[in-house]
Amino acid sequence: MESLRMAITSLRTNQTRALLTALGIIIGVASVVTMVSLGEGFEAFIDEQFDDLGADVLTITSQDPDSDTRDEIAPLTNAEAAALNDPRIAPHIRDVVMQYDVPGIAVANSETVRVVAQGVTPNYDDINGWGAATGTFITTADNGTRERVVVIGTTVADTLFGEGASVIGEIIEFNDVPFEVIGVMEEASSQEFFDPNKVIFVPLSVAQTNLDNARVRGGTYELTRIQAAATAPEDMSAAQQEIYDYLFAAHDIGFVGDEDFAIADAGDVADSLDIITSTLTIFLGMIAGISLLVGGIGIMNIMLVSVTERTKEVGLRKAVGASYGDILTQFLAESVLLSVLGGIVGVLIAWVLVAVTSALVDGLTAGMSTSAVGLAVGVSTFIGVFFGAYPASRAARMRPIDALRAS
Repeated sequence: MESLRMAITSLRTNQTRALLTALGIIIGVASVVTMVSLGEGFEAFIDEQFDDLGADVLTITSQDPDSDTRDEIAPLTNAEAAALNDPRIAPHIRDVVMQYDVPGIAVANSETVRVVAQGVTPNYDDINGWGAATGTFITTADNGTRERVVVIGTTVADTLFGEGASVIGEIIEFNDVPFEVIGVMEEASSQEFFDPNKVIFVPLSVAQTNLDNARVRGGTYELTRIQAAATAPEDMSAAQQEIYDYLFAAHDIGFVGDEDFAIADAGDVADSLDIITSTLTIFLGMIAGISLLVGGIGIMNIMLVSVTERTKEVGLRKAVGASYGDILTQFLAESVLLSVLGGIVGVLIAWVLVAVTSALVDGLTAGMSTSAVGLAVGVSTFIGVFFGAYPASRAARMRPIDALRAS
């Protein structure tokens, strides 16, 4: 306790020097805790977004073959989607969503917004767990009779008609084709570089005929993507294999590697993103940890200066009976106290940074990582001991006569 009291007195005597010395520890701890906490928050955010897509949904898209032996891409079609919805072909698939995208410009009230019109089948809202908050979503009748109706996202509604306006029954033009608004989608969480609410949905048949000519050989129509919902999450592998086997034959693919389609599992994509995010978090944490090392070197440097300045004090204490351990504890306590205080301030700064970032990024709910806080405070304490040991030992080894003579 006496050593701690003396350490506090010394730091209060040289407040500016102590603050500048602790600055390296403060920055290092704040950086490490902030990076790790935000990294964990982003991982949870990604998992939440993919959970919203459904744990039992597979997405099928066209892709370029990986092999040079095939350069032709056969499009996905309505007929193929209907076949995958046949339990005799794919018994582990319970439902299929067809989608065809058309980019363009939506216009209303002299306002415009560039958006992709997604032509979908009426079961889109059920499979994706995302439907209309007001009005209705596209119905089977709308798709069958090619009604020019549209369901819009909240961003499109606010841009074209003003925030909070009643839009049901209003008319918008998309690529010069008029549509009646029948619904507004529930507001989805926006990401930093992507706004899911900037979207419009039209009947699939309208997108394939009125907005584009998507007719292909055989009298069927091209699709941008197919979503296939498995009968249960544990049937995902079986459903994926059934899709692969059917399309492999339907597209007349001769060799593995010539596939012109891709089957994405939301869970696999989420796992891959989690690995990337975790690796990036660790990497950034290690870079931020370099400042902790720099802060430790700063502590060693200032403690060596302190030992030199207080040579007379060390000599007097040893002359009146202070032991090696007394002097060692005195200077080591000062080093550790400086480091721990820096760590505590760094954690407080990290808490503010994490809270501010969570408030600024929509959908991100990041909390302080207890593991990161424990690690950072533990490392800062270790730094205080490790980098303070040499100056303290140097002071403790002084001979009283030499210390008094040097003063």
